[in-house]
Amino acid sequence: MHKAIIIGAGRMGSGYGLKPGQHYYTHAKAYMDLKERVELCGFVEPDRSKWGFIKETWDLPSWAHISGALAEYKPDVVSVCTQPLQQTQLLESLCGVVKGVWCEKPYMSTRTNWPFKLQIDYCRRFDLLHQAITLAMTEATDKRLVVMAKKDVHTVCHMTDLARFWKARLDYVDTPNEPGAYMLRYKSSGDWKEIFFPAGGISGDGFMTNALANLLDSIEGRAPLISPPENAIESEKWANEILKG
Repeated sequence: MHKAIIIGAGRMGSGYGLKPGQHYYTHAKAYMDLKERVELCGFVEPDRSKWGFIKETWDLPSWAHISGALAEYKPDVVSVCTQPLQQTQLLESLCGVVKGVWCEKPYMSTRTNWPFKLQIDYCRRFDLLHQAITLAMTEATDKRLVVMAKKDVHTVCHMTDLARFWKARLDYVDTPNEPGAYMLRYKSSGDWKEIFFPAGGISGDGFMTNALANLLDSIEGRAPLISPPENAIESEKWANEILKG
């Protein structure tokens, strides 16, 4: 049984600020779903105003500083759900301490050779529909991902990573006043085909659990990481180019 802590108890870490029923987006819910494999011991969150929510929602303790949580629980796995600019220092502090880290995007470090398994949370890589399309695209050519969405850092990062996952060319149309959507166009057996994805395009609510399960499998030597840092670095290079215009 692995032990885990979450650093950062905001929306993605704990569900703070999410509407009821949306907690499947969170790291905490994924740990609860896999409680037979990993025990979530608590949170590191310097903002004490969130501690009541954490206790009420997840019945877990909170620490103001990472050193206390590491000494108390000696976790094998850590979720890094802080602001991006805080990531690198935190990751460096976990070297030689943990076996695996599940880190939110965008991934701000340029380092790939960490002494632990590092999973970057690009959620579409773990969605079963997107994975099935990846497998079905092995014989397809001229793949193009056409995105119609607002051009903010989070959406652009997700879409550039999806284009790399599908090995598709990316066409990005900035539509700040419209609901986001995207479309995969590809050529198969000489014919052009299209798959349309309204809104976020996610097919179910299991993608976060799948991401954590893959990290645990990798720690245990049973599978490669689906979203390692080297992919994130390349995806975010594309994203930065798009954001610069």
